[in-house]
Amino acid sequence: MKRKMIFMIFLTLLLVIQPAVNTNLSYADQIYNPAPSEMTNSVTQIVKQDIGAGGEEQLITNVVHNGGFEETFPTGGPVGFNFGGGAFQYVNPTSSEVYAGTYSCDIQAYGNLQFSANARLSRYLASVNTPYVVEDIDLDFWAYIAQNPDISEGGQIYFYLQFYHAPSSTYYYINYYLSTANIPSNSGNNVHINATIPSLSWVNVHRDVTLDFETAFGPANPLVYLNYIYLYAYSPTDPVGMTEFYVDDFSAENSTGYNFITTNEGFEAGSASGWNTYNRGIGSVLQSPDHTEGSYSINMSAYTPLPSLTTYSYIEKYMGDWNPDMGYYTHNPGDLTIDFDWKYLEPKGPFVDQYAIFYIYGHNETYDFELTWMLGSAIDAHIFTNSSDSGGTRLYFLADGFGDRDVWHTLTADIYDFTSAYGVDTMAFIYCGFRVFSSYEATSTAQLLVDNFKLNTYPTGDPSFEEDWNVEPTDPIPSWYGNGFEDYLNLTSDVHSGDNAANLSAYTGDTSVEIWRYPALAVTPNLYTDFWYKLDSIQAGANTHAYINIELYNGGEIYYVLGASSDFGASNSTYDVYFLVDDFNQTGVWTNLVRNIYDDIEAAFGPGDWEIYEIRFRAYAQGGLVTTLLVDDVHFVLDSSGPQLIIQLPLNTPTYYDDARFEIIAADSLSRVSNVRVYYRTGTIWNYVIATPMGMSFLATIPAFDWGNVVEYYIQMYDMFGNTNIADNGGSYYAYDIVDNVKPYVELLNVNTSSKLGIESLEIEAYDIGSDIAYILIYDTGELVGNITGEPYNFDYDPDIKQVDGQRHLIIEAFDNAGNSEITEMILGVNLPSGFVSFFQTWGTLMGAAIVGAAWITVVLIKVFKKPKTE
Repeated sequence: MKRKMIFMIFLTLLLVIQPAVNTNLSYADQIYNPAPSEMTNSVTQIVKQDIGAGGEEQLITNVVHNGGFEETFPTGGPVGFNFGGGAFQYVNPTSSEVYAGTYSCDIQAYGNLQFSANARLSRYLASVNTPYVVEDIDLDFWAYIAQNPDISEGGQIYFYLQFYHAPSSTYYYINYYLSTANIPSNSGNNVHINATIPSLSWVNVHRDVTLDFETAFGPANPLVYLNYIYLYAYSPTDPVGMTEFYVDDFSAENSTGYNFITTNEGFEAGSASGWNTYNRGIGSVLQSPDHTEGSYSINMSAYTPLPSLTTYSYIEKYMGDWNPDMGYYTHNPGDLTIDFDWKYLEPKGPFVDQYAIFYIYGHNETYDFELTWMLGSAIDAHIFTNSSDSGGTRLYFLADGFGDRDVWHTLTADIYDFTSAYGVDTMAFIYCGFRVFSSYEATSTAQLLVDNFKLNTYPTGDPSFEEDWNVEPTDPIPSWYGNGFEDYLNLTSDVHSGDNAANLSAYTGDTSVEIWRYPALAVTPNLYTDFWYKLDSIQAGANTHAYINIELYNGGEIYYVLGASSDFGASNSTYDVYFLVDDFNQTGVWTNLVRNIYDDIEAAFGPGDWEIYEIRFRAYAQGGLVTTLLVDDVHFVLDSSGPQLIIQLPLNTPTYYDDARFEIIAADSLSRVSNVRVYYRTGTIWNYVIATPMGMSFLATIPAFDWGNVVEYYIQMYDMFGNTNIADNGGSYYAYDIVDNVKPYVELLNVNTSSKLGIESLEIEAYDIGSDIAYILIYDTGELVGNITGEPYNFDYDPDIKQVDGQRHLIIEAFDNAGNSEITEMILGVNLPSGFVSFFQTWGTLMGAAIVGAAWITVVLIKVFKKPKTE
């Protein structure tokens, strides 16, 4: 159910340049080997060269809707597939109910929950002599209707006569209904006659065939003859009971009494010799809880309750239609691959004629190419033979796991391996399927379970319109569906890439020109369109327009309007939503439509598990106006690549006291960058920080470390789909050193003096928080007198060295391990041996006075030091 949204959505169209791709098509020699091949799974690696929007590979993906068989019709068959099977049909002579003699023929039909039954007995009447209608043909037989309990639901007992006029190859049919609730209307050469008879008794059925024919079709041509008689018992699906009748003693005589049914007319041979019968056992196509993915697989079963019956069941997937060029193609490895899980069973044990196969059928205008894998056989051996002739080649292979029972296997095949090996290039693969068969043994049963079935190819089949090997005026673009003849719809050499593009030209009157394909493409959040188009011309007025229409399986359609006149009559509804592209109404330029289609669908209809059913291109004009739209390279891409690092900018110098900060700029080619992580370490263990979004960039902050550490780091970027990419300096990682840019602290705390020696010792305080004190140098009046390399930072003068009188200049210089230094200094005066020592501040400020020993000492003292600061 779609959500109601009445709005017009305008979104920006991204333009991404795609390289040109040329596809070379050629006929090749046909190679033939009559022996069944023992070749099993093909495991050719898929290598694609084509690069689309955002630098992504043009998408090859599964195009099978419901390949997991989770969806079924009410009768149990899988949605998205053709399927069929036998229902009980039994035609056989019997002695249980006869009109005359020992035998009659019993015709029984019993439908089941899935399939109807149409038991048939037929006779070719012109095998010896030809029964011309003008010879006054009389048909006579006896019939006994045993039961038709489903007459109100379509159960029928009837027969028909087939007539043939050879010179004109014309057939005529007269249908006679013995038991029915509804007689169809006559149509053309098909006439229907009410010939109902009572049930539970033998009734003579007599028809003047010549009279019936001339009443229906007029005077008979002398060359028209009675060709066949067909007798049917029809039982509908889900019947109440069996439809059954008996027939006996047939004659088809002309006016001379000649009976054209020359043998076994009363079935007294005890068999149906001379007659044709159509017998069937019971088939079914139903879900099974035995699966490899999801919740179910599909189970094809064939069961023969009687020894004279054969039966089957099958599913088939049509990739295009019976147009010989519509389908999927194989010009390069990986263009068309098959992948499915399968299990073969014989629940009642092996009999003689049981088997299961997978087949895929390719065709061009002159040649068939059919590949068949045997998945199981009662005799565990080939039962088919390769064949080839002027009309085609049929090849048979044993799948990996052939001979195993009740075991899941996987078959994977690249069809290019076979087309290239057999020189078949211009070939459209148009259908594939599974079939299980059982026959001629009572209770013989064969079953085939299939799950996770995938056909991987380009979703639009021929995205670049290069399959031009069977162009006809009535089918000008054979690899796409189209509604116009070649004057309006054709291939053009004005291309984006390759040799061809599609040209849709609407003109003359009220004209709509369209092409379309059915991609069965699952819409994932990272799915983007990658379509190229050129709006060659669009004239204003009269509702002219050109658009791309995408229809969804679950209902809803979106339209990318490429150009339109101002009176374009489109409005959003709960089912249809229109987007005007960024280059709306731009003409004459090849333009790349790159859209996140999931976002567009979600904006239109809300979240859901969406799947594209159809993609359609349309050009429309009327009133003599012209709209011309060129289309090429109709691809999809998945955003599967992570963002790229553009630049990282350090915002500060990494120190021991401050975190390291970086501005990181990254970009993603299709989506947006959603998350950036910076992984870092100083040893062997990686930690990470999550960068903070800051508009167009991200801010990453790595915690501070002690001086001397080397910090290694790399950057991991994520887009909105979880795709990731790592920038790690080519595997060497980025790195930075922790810096100490702060000077140490140093102070001369005390100068110890004596009258005898002068300066005896110095008491010094020094420290460095970052890299610690390395050493301290002491200068006394220009002379290096000390080097302290460890605590305590005190210095004693050598008493044996005589000190000088006069002014003394002490300089204390501390160095940290990072090479930073700081000094403190003192100037003093020494007057020896008079006993008077004067300390003078260089700028003359009196600080204090003291008397040392027996002499008066005047002390004038200044301690000069600098507090630590950052350079």
